[in-house]
Amino acid sequence: MKLYSKAVIASAEKRYKLMVKSKLDLSTEVKNILRANVNPTVMKVVIRTRKSLKDRQILIEAGTTEEINKLSQTIKDKCGGELEITLPQLRKPRLVIMFQRTQQSITWKKQ
Repeated sequence: MKLYSKAVIASAEKRYKLMVKSKLDLSTEVKNILRANVNPTVMKVVIRTRKSLKDRQILIEAGTTEEINKLSQTIKDKCGGELEITLPQLRKPRLVIMFQRTQQSITWKKQ
């Protein structure tokens, strides 16, 4: 029997992301261009997910940074004139909220 806490911990793996956008703003063409020019099995890269976003971009997720670097370099070499590649960067927060649990119990009093 597998506990819920063990299952959740096992599925929390880090995914690295790459965003591909068309310079001509055609999201359906981006998929076709990628399928025609980039073959991940030849490069020995595992693509975990490929999603179409609202702003006509495609999000590609892989398991390691090396795989993302291989994909981005191949896309730049083969489709550099048609596609634009961006790597999402984490933002530094302006405000960090710290929460500390206390041992005090909350009791309700009837009035």
